[in-house]
Amino acid sequence: MTEQTTAAPAPDDAVTAALPPMPPLANEGGSWMVSLTGTGWYPVASFLGRMIGDWPLVCVAFHTDRQNDRYGLAVYAEGMVTVTGYADEADRTAAAEAYCED
Repeated sequence: MTEQTTAAPAPDDAVTAALPPMPPLANEGGSWMVSLTGTGWYPVASFLGRMIGDWPLVCVAFHTDRQNDRYGLAVYAEGMVTVTGYADEADRTAAAEAYCED
């Protein structure tokens, strides 16, 4: 039996460019999550019934704008932040699942 794998959905560059900016980079994940207050981004501790990330080294945040079909995924990983945008919430969900703990 072969194991099936599904590729993560490709981010939408136009949506990524339209997402709210990230605050200045904090020196660790906990500070980064606090710095998101009031930015339109919110930290996510659990998702789909599982823990997400590996705090404080890997932390995840979402931006949700259903009116404009903009769904952001930001990942803080050991001092670096990667932001990706999706035009579909299901695509963001699929991309975020990669950070859920088993």
